[in-house]
Amino acid sequence: MKPAEFAAAFQLAIIAGERPQDLEDRVASDRHEELLGDDCLPLQLSDTPYNRAAVALKRRYGEDRAVFASAFYRFRALIELVSSGALGAWARSSIRREGALRIHPAVLDVASDMRLSKNGKFASRKFLDAVKELARKRYPDLPEWRMEGD
Repeated sequence: MKPAEFAAAFQLAIIAGERPQDLEDRVASDRHEELLGDDCLPLQLSDTPYNRAAVALKRRYGEDRAVFASAFYRFRALIELVSSGALGAWARSSIRREGALRIHPAVLDVASDMRLSKNGKFASRKFLDAVKELARKRYPDLPEWRMEGD
């Protein structure tokens, strides 16, 4: 998945997860049957933030199951790294919006391309090494993201 496409998908999924009222075209029954591969995954918009994110991504990518699955599993793997604190200073609280999170663009770039493990996760050490390398190469002029030792 291209970095810009994943960044847009990530933002969409975050918004859908955090603010269910922003999901458009809600169905009166609030029930959807979404397909992921050959398995049927029943989703309800009100269930969980993950389900709301999945519904939003499914709507965006329509019938392209491969792109939907890539976006959703990458989103889920990245959220797991964020939630566990593994990203450290690569994910920071926003000073502009309370409760919001700022993620370094190199994190999204690496998440868009790095292979997921068999259990659908990013190998945290390998992920962080790739983020650090890419941040130095592609984003050296982001002073607000200078890391210790730089």
